[in-house]
Amino acid sequence: MKMRAAIYHGIQDVRLEEVEIPQINSDEVLVKIKVALTCGTDRKMYLRGYHLVNPPFVFGHEFAGDIVKVGANVRNFEEGMRVVAANSAPCNKCFYCKIGRESLCKDLTFRLNGAFAEYVKIPRDIVEQNLLEIPCNIFYKEAALVEPLACVVHGIQESNIRLAQLPHFQKKCGVYGGLRVHSVTIFEECHVFMGFITSEGIPRFL
Repeated sequence: MKMRAAIYHGIQDVRLEEVEIPQINSDEVLVKIKVALTCGTDRKMYLRGYHLVNPPFVFGHEFAGDIVKVGANVRNFEEGMRVVAANSAPCNKCFYCKIGRESLCKDLTFRLNGAFAEYVKIPRDIVEQNLLEIPCNIFYKEAALVEPLACVVHGIQESNIRLAQLPHFQKKCGVYGGLRVHSVTIFEECHVFMGFITSEGIPRFL
């Protein structure tokens, strides 16, 4: 069976095509996409390429959707579940994983593709570690923000930021900037002022 997908062929070359619906193995799941987001990495890849990918492939990696098929060996997931998945999973065996620095994993399962389509296949390592059921009170479009939000929260935790000690200036308040500012207010009791610079170079605060 076929599905529609946005295929990345190279720099500034993305085409809407019909491709085969992915076939899953016994330890994988198939998800029907409900919401897909455009990450900053997607934008950069579109404009200037990315050294870790080999076109052509289905573009996009931030999404939320419904499980429509479950491999025979998969546990804790079933058809009909609403889910969101991260784009990677550590090996849990290398030096960096053993000291709690999984982001530096030497054998990282890394998937920067598949979301700009009707269906996406989730590989075993991500199913086992970073496939999450969406709570009933969360919308798909909110759940799809889990991965970028996790990046923001991790950055705040690693920086040990304390707004009581110094002012925090968020230069750009796009998706990541807005998430960062909002997350800081949760970690630290504070007031945050957001603003922007006009085309004339004049600062304006909201």
